[in-house]
Amino acid sequence: MKARKTFGSVRGSSIRKLQGGMSLLAVFTLLSLGALGSGCGGSGPGGWYGSQCSKAVAGASEPGEDFSNCVLNAALLIGTDFSFADFDGAQLNNAKFWHPWYPYEFSTLIGTRFTNVEAQNVDFRFANLMQADFRPSFPGSTDLRWAVFDDANLYKANLNGANLEGAFFINAYLECADLSSADLESVNFVNANLTNADLSDSDLTNANFSGAFMAGANLNNAILTGVTLSSTQLGVIATTPPAPGSCP
Repeated sequence: MKARKTFGSVRGSSIRKLQGGMSLLAVFTLLSLGALGSGCGGSGPGGWYGSQCSKAVAGASEPGEDFSNCVLNAALLIGTDFSFADFDGAQLNNAKFWHPWYPYEFSTLIGTRFTNVEAQNVDFRFANLMQADFRPSFPGSTDLRWAVFDDANLYKANLNGANLEGAFFINAYLECADLSSADLESVNFVNANLTNADLSDSDLTNANFSGAFMAGANLNNAILTGVTLSSTQLGVIATTPPAPGSCP
Protein backbone atom coordinates (compact mmCIF):
# COMPACT_ATOMS: atom_id res chain seq x y z
CA MET A 1 0.00 0.00 0.00
CA LYS A 2 1.41 3.38 -1.00
CA ALA A 3 2.49 5.75 1.75
CA ARG A 4 0.25 8.77 1.56
CA LYS A 5 2.22 11.99 1.51
CA THR A 6 -0.19 14.85 1.05
CA PHE A 7 0.37 18.48 0.17
CA GLY A 8 -0.46 19.40 3.74
CA SER A 9 2.67 17.56 4.87
CA VAL A 10 4.99 19.07 2.24
CA ARG A 11 6.20 22.63 2.41
CA GLY A 12 9.26 24.48 1.45
CA SER A 13 6.23 19.79 -9.45
CA SER A 14 -1.66 16.78 -43.91
CA ILE A 15 -3.40 14.70 -45.21
CA ARG A 16 -5.73 17.39 -46.43
CA LYS A 17 -9.34 16.88 -45.42
CA LEU A 18 -9.54 13.85 -47.69
CA GLN A 19 -11.83 15.83 -49.96
CA GLY A 20 -11.92 15.01 -53.62
CA GLY A 21 -9.83 12.24 -55.12
CA MET A 22 -6.93 10.65 -53.32
CA SER A 23 -3.78 9.53 -55.04
CA LEU A 24 -2.97 5.85 -55.10
CA LEU A 25 0.08 6.59 -52.97
CA ALA A 26 -2.10 8.31 -50.36
CA VAL A 27 -4.44 5.32 -50.25
CA PHE A 28 -1.55 2.92 -49.70
CA THR A 29 -0.11 5.24 -47.05
CA LEU A 30 -3.37 5.33 -45.11
CA LEU A 31 -3.79 1.58 -45.41
CA SER A 32 -0.30 1.07 -44.02
CA LEU A 33 -1.18 3.29 -41.05
CA GLY A 34 -4.52 1.62 -40.41
CA ALA A 35 -6.76 4.56 -41.31
CA LEU A 36 -8.73 2.65 -43.92
CA GLY A 37 -8.23 -0.83 -42.61
CA SER A 38 -8.88 -0.78 -38.89
CA GLY A 39 -11.99 1.35 -38.57
CA CYS A 40 -14.68 0.30 -36.12
CA GLY A 41 -16.00 -3.16 -36.75
CA GLY A 42 -16.42 -5.59 -33.90
CA SER A 43 -18.70 -4.39 -31.16
CA GLY A 44 -19.25 -0.89 -32.54
CA PRO A 45 -22.92 -0.19 -33.30
CA GLY A 46 -23.58 -1.84 -36.63
CA GLY A 47 -19.90 -2.61 -37.19
CA TRP A 48 -17.77 -0.77 -39.76
CA TYR A 49 -20.21 -0.70 -42.67
CA GLY A 50 -23.55 1.06 -42.46
CA SER A 51 -22.89 2.69 -39.11
CA GLN A 52 -21.75 5.98 -37.69
CA CYS A 53 -18.42 4.31 -36.88
CA SER A 54 -17.47 4.39 -40.54
CA LYS A 55 -17.38 8.19 -40.35
CA ALA A 56 -14.41 8.08 -37.96
CA VAL A 57 -11.58 8.37 -40.49
CA ALA A 58 -8.67 10.71 -41.08
CA GLY A 59 -9.74 14.17 -42.20
CA ALA A 60 -13.41 13.69 -41.23
CA SER A 61 -15.50 16.64 -40.07
CA GLU A 62 -18.33 15.23 -37.97
CA PRO A 63 -19.13 17.65 -35.13
CA GLY A 64 -21.68 16.23 -32.69
CA GLU A 65 -21.59 12.71 -34.15
CA ASP A 66 -22.34 9.67 -31.98
CA PHE A 67 -19.32 7.34 -31.90
CA SER A 68 -20.28 5.67 -28.64
CA ASN A 69 -18.99 2.10 -28.27
CA CYS A 70 -17.17 2.24 -31.62
CA VAL A 71 -14.05 0.09 -31.87
CA LEU A 72 -11.34 2.39 -33.24
CA ASN A 73 -8.20 0.68 -32.01
CA ALA A 74 -5.12 1.85 -33.93
CA ALA A 75 -7.27 4.10 -36.16
CA LEU A 76 -5.62 7.07 -37.86
CA LEU A 77 -7.82 10.07 -37.00
CA ILE A 78 -5.55 12.98 -37.89
CA GLY A 79 -6.97 16.29 -39.10
CA THR A 80 -10.45 15.51 -37.79
CA ASP A 81 -13.13 17.78 -36.36
CA PHE A 82 -15.13 15.79 -33.82
CA SER A 83 -16.11 18.72 -31.63
CA PHE A 84 -18.96 17.85 -29.24
CA ALA A 85 -19.02 14.29 -30.57
CA ASP A 86 -19.73 11.39 -28.20
CA PHE A 87 -17.13 8.61 -27.85
CA ASP A 88 -18.64 7.18 -24.66
CA GLY A 89 -17.42 3.61 -24.17
CA ALA A 90 -15.36 3.63 -27.38
CA GLN A 91 -12.13 1.69 -27.80
CA LEU A 92 -9.30 3.98 -28.92
CA ASN A 93 -6.23 1.99 -27.93
CA ASN A 94 -3.23 3.21 -29.97
CA ALA A 95 -5.48 5.53 -32.02
CA LYS A 96 -3.70 8.58 -33.44
CA PHE A 97 -5.28 12.03 -33.60
CA TRP A 98 -1.85 13.28 -34.68
CA HIS A 99 0.96 11.60 -36.60
CA PRO A 100 4.52 12.84 -37.23
CA TRP A 101 4.21 11.98 -40.94
CA TYR A 102 1.54 14.71 -41.20
CA PRO A 103 2.74 17.27 -38.65
CA TYR A 104 0.30 20.02 -39.63
CA GLU A 105 -2.86 17.90 -39.50
CA PHE A 106 -4.26 18.83 -36.08
CA SER A 107 -7.50 17.51 -34.61
CA THR A 108 -10.29 19.65 -33.18
CA LEU A 109 -12.04 17.97 -30.25
CA ILE A 110 -13.64 20.90 -28.41
CA GLY A 111 -16.19 19.69 -25.89
CA THR A 112 -15.88 16.12 -27.11
CA ARG A 113 -17.11 13.39 -24.74
CA PHE A 114 -14.55 10.65 -24.06
CA THR A 115 -16.23 9.22 -20.97
CA ASN A 116 -15.48 5.56 -20.19
CA VAL A 117 -13.12 5.16 -23.15
CA GLU A 118 -10.49 2.43 -23.32
CA ALA A 119 -7.66 4.44 -24.84
CA GLN A 120 -4.25 3.20 -23.77
CA ASN A 121 -1.41 4.86 -25.73
CA VAL A 122 -3.82 7.12 -27.62
CA ASP A 123 -2.02 10.06 -29.27
CA PHE A 124 -3.66 13.46 -28.72
CA ARG A 125 -0.59 15.58 -29.46
CA PHE A 126 -1.44 19.14 -30.58
CA ALA A 127 -5.19 18.43 -30.35
CA ASN A 128 -7.65 21.12 -29.28
CA LEU A 129 -9.39 19.44 -26.34
CA MET A 130 -10.88 22.52 -24.71
CA GLN A 131 -13.63 21.47 -22.28
CA ALA A 132 -13.40 17.84 -23.39
CA ASP A 133 -14.96 15.41 -20.91
CA PHE A 134 -13.01 12.27 -19.88
CA ARG A 135 -14.86 11.50 -16.63
CA PRO A 136 -15.54 7.83 -15.85
CA SER A 137 -19.02 6.71 -14.85
CA PHE A 138 -17.40 4.47 -12.23
CA PRO A 139 -13.82 4.27 -10.92
CA GLY A 140 -11.30 3.16 -13.54
CA SER A 141 -13.72 3.12 -16.48
CA THR A 142 -11.80 5.82 -18.37
CA ASP A 143 -8.47 4.17 -19.19
CA LEU A 144 -5.93 6.65 -20.59
CA ARG A 145 -2.78 4.94 -19.37
CA TRP A 146 0.31 6.07 -21.30
CA ALA A 147 -1.74 8.47 -23.43
CA VAL A 148 0.16 11.32 -25.08
CA PHE A 149 -1.22 14.87 -24.69
CA ASP A 150 1.99 16.76 -25.50
CA ASP A 151 1.32 20.32 -26.77
CA ALA A 152 -2.46 19.76 -26.54
CA ASN A 153 -4.93 22.44 -25.45
CA LEU A 154 -6.84 21.07 -22.45
CA TYR A 155 -8.25 24.34 -21.11
CA LYS A 156 -11.07 23.48 -18.70
CA ALA A 157 -10.95 19.81 -19.75
CA ASN A 158 -12.51 17.44 -17.23
CA LEU A 159 -10.32 14.43 -16.41
CA ASN A 160 -11.75 13.93 -12.92
CA GLY A 161 -11.23 10.34 -11.80
CA ALA A 162 -9.56 9.18 -15.03
CA ASN A 163 -6.73 6.64 -15.05
CA LEU A 164 -3.81 8.55 -16.57
CA GLU A 165 -0.94 6.51 -15.17
CA GLY A 166 2.24 7.14 -17.18
CA ALA A 167 0.61 9.72 -19.47
CA PHE A 168 2.52 12.59 -21.09
CA PHE A 169 1.48 16.25 -20.87
CA ILE A 170 4.74 17.86 -21.98
CA ASN A 171 4.10 21.52 -22.93
CA ALA A 172 0.34 20.91 -22.60
CA TYR A 173 -2.03 23.76 -21.74
CA LEU A 174 -4.06 22.65 -18.72
CA GLU A 175 -5.22 25.94 -17.25
CA CYS A 176 -8.38 25.42 -15.16
CA ALA A 177 -8.43 21.70 -16.05
CA ASP A 178 -10.00 19.28 -13.55
CA LEU A 179 -7.66 16.39 -12.73
CA SER A 180 -9.03 15.84 -9.25
CA SER A 181 -9.16 12.25 -7.94
CA ALA A 182 -7.30 11.07 -11.07
CA ASP A 183 -4.57 8.42 -11.13
CA LEU A 184 -1.59 10.54 -12.21
CA GLU A 185 1.15 8.18 -11.11
CA SER A 186 4.39 8.74 -13.07
CA VAL A 187 2.73 11.36 -15.30
CA ASN A 188 5.07 13.75 -17.14
CA PHE A 189 3.96 17.39 -16.76
CA VAL A 190 7.28 18.91 -17.87
CA ASN A 191 6.78 22.55 -18.96
CA ALA A 192 2.98 22.17 -18.80
CA ASN A 193 0.75 25.11 -17.88
CA LEU A 194 -1.31 24.05 -14.86
CA THR A 195 -2.45 27.51 -13.78
CA ASN A 196 -5.52 27.15 -11.53
CA ALA A 197 -5.77 23.43 -12.37
CA ASP A 198 -7.45 21.15 -9.82
CA LEU A 199 -5.30 18.14 -8.86
CA SER A 200 -6.83 17.65 -5.43
CA ASP A 201 -7.19 14.09 -4.10
CA SER A 202 -5.18 12.75 -7.05
CA ASP A 203 -2.36 10.21 -6.94
CA LEU A 204 0.76 12.06 -8.09
CA THR A 205 3.27 9.41 -7.06
CA ASN A 206 6.51 9.98 -9.01
CA ALA A 207 4.91 12.66 -11.21
CA ASN A 208 7.32 15.14 -12.84
CA PHE A 209 6.43 18.86 -12.79
CA SER A 210 9.83 20.17 -13.92
CA GLY A 211 9.38 23.60 -15.48
CA ALA A 212 5.59 23.51 -15.13
CA PHE A 213 3.57 26.65 -14.39
CA MET A 214 1.72 25.94 -11.15
CA ALA A 215 0.24 29.27 -10.03
CA GLY A 216 -3.05 28.63 -8.26
CA ALA A 217 -2.93 24.85 -8.85
CA ASN A 218 -4.82 22.96 -6.15
CA LEU A 219 -2.98 19.91 -4.76
CA ASN A 220 -4.97 19.50 -1.55
CA ASN A 221 -4.89 15.91 -0.26
CA ALA A 222 -2.93 14.70 -3.31
CA ILE A 223 -0.44 11.86 -2.89
CA LEU A 224 2.96 13.44 -3.49
CA THR A 225 5.32 10.54 -2.83
CA GLY A 226 8.39 10.91 -5.07
CA VAL A 227 6.93 13.91 -6.91
CA THR A 228 9.27 16.40 -8.64
CA LEU A 229 8.29 19.90 -7.48
CA SER A 230 10.57 22.89 -6.98
CA SER A 231 10.43 25.15 -3.96
CA THR A 232 9.30 27.95 -6.29
CA GLN A 233 6.38 25.87 -7.51
CA LEU A 234 5.40 24.96 -3.97
CA GLY A 235 5.30 28.66 -3.17
CA VAL A 236 2.58 29.41 -5.73
CA ILE A 237 0.40 26.31 -5.32
CA ALA A 238 -3.02 27.04 -3.88
CA THR A 239 -4.17 25.55 -0.60
CA THR A 240 -7.80 26.24 -1.46
CA PRO A 241 -9.85 25.90 -4.67
CA PRO A 242 -9.44 28.68 -7.25
CA ALA A 243 -11.33 31.83 -6.39
CA PRO A 244 -14.54 32.52 -8.35
CA GLY A 245 -13.70 34.19 -11.65
CA SER A 246 -10.17 32.79 -11.81
CA CYS A 247 -11.28 30.36 -14.53
CA PRO A 248 -13.44 32.41 -16.91
